[in-house]
Amino acid sequence: MGLAVGQHWLYDWIDEFEVTETSDLHAIIKYPGAVSRLYELATASLANRFDAGPLNGAVVAGSGMDIRSGMCDAFTCRNRIVDRNFGQLLHYFDYFVMEGPLASAYANLFKTTRDKKWLDRLLLLLRNDVPFLLHLRTIGLDKYVVFAGKRALTATEFHARLTASGLGNLWEPEELECLAREISRDGGVEVRQAGPRTWKVALRHPLFSGMPGHIYERKTRPKKVEAAIDIITSFVRAKIIDGATSELYKAALADLLHAEFFEQPQESGSKAQVDQVALSLNIPVLDRLKTRDIITLRESEHEHFERFRAVLVEAIAETIDKHENVPPEEIAGLVWRNTIEPSVAEIEAKLKASKRSLALKAAAGLTVGAATAAFGTLAALPFVVTAGIAAASTPLLQAYKFFDDKQAIEVSEMYFLWKAGRHSHG
Repeated sequence: MGLAVGQHWLYDWIDEFEVTETSDLHAIIKYPGAVSRLYELATASLANRFDAGPLNGAVVAGSGMDIRSGMCDAFTCRNRIVDRNFGQLLHYFDYFVMEGPLASAYANLFKTTRDKKWLDRLLLLLRNDVPFLLHLRTIGLDKYVVFAGKRALTATEFHARLTASGLGNLWEPEELECLAREISRDGGVEVRQAGPRTWKVALRHPLFSGMPGHIYERKTRPKKVEAAIDIITSFVRAKIIDGATSELYKAALADLLHAEFFEQPQESGSKAQVDQVALSLNIPVLDRLKTRDIITLRESEHEHFERFRAVLVEAIAETIDKHENVPPEEIAGLVWRNTIEPSVAEIEAKLKASKRSLALKAAAGLTVGAATAAFGTLAALPFVVTAGIAAASTPLLQAYKFFDDKQAIEVSEMYFLWKAGRHSHG
């Protein structure tokens, strides 16, 4: 089947049973028809095979940004990640490729015995997945998400990619256990009880601290070495599969979580790509905005956004050509310092100067309000205005200049970012 924006099998269930609040779920799953339909949709989704091919303007949601790739389980945590981290990438990319809530999690649950706790387990899944999807809709991000499965790899393909990444030896049981014991000896494994039969484990070792944690649902406390092995294997498996998925859709890969132990320098002699630099580009003014605000601004100022993106691509490409074999992160810094930051500062300086000049001139003759009112009146008249009237109203001339300057600023390639800055300050 083809790929489409904002379409997910669980959205179909949400819409069919008119779920608008998390509180609706408890009553809905007591209805056998709703549970049966959930099973049908989940299993049908697993049977679907998506058409692989390039997705222009897309970025794959990788480590920490997708559920299978280490995103947290609780919907409050997921929504917080979306609000804080997804919007920044919309300064360049048009779509996120994301798997989202896992059909396999529901299909596997339906294979288990339906004991007294079965509905509770189903409700727990839904109470995290449904609010997450509803939140994407609420902020408008669903229009920028292509829900698609991760690339399936055979054991041979997986190990070939693992070897190519330099982690082949790590996957050997003896090597993995040795590494886990070393982390544990260094005090890098934290285990805490989060409930009667729930344990949360995280790696606090400096070389592994960026990795997602692990939750165990069992009576006994997990051993630290066992937990470290589980966390490392899950993280590495997700990175390999995310990399393969990125290749499948010919899209850049965005990782939110990083562990120093697994970070690899750019290959010597390799030239950075525009998408890689765009991923590394940090724009402070956008960092201060939530994803919802960036989406709103991007849509309301679409023409200015496209102008900004065009000049951004040009600046990145030119900087890559001037600095070959330089890592994407360094090129992103050069683009920010040499192109974006000075241009935004120039806009701000021009507008401040115009406002200051207008205020001074108005103070000498009439108030800013009167000058603006006069400007509005003249703007409604035919263009034939005598020189005497124009010369007699210096503040009015200054008002004209102020609006001329503002119009000039609005055609600047960086007007979108300047507008974002105004938005972030309320």
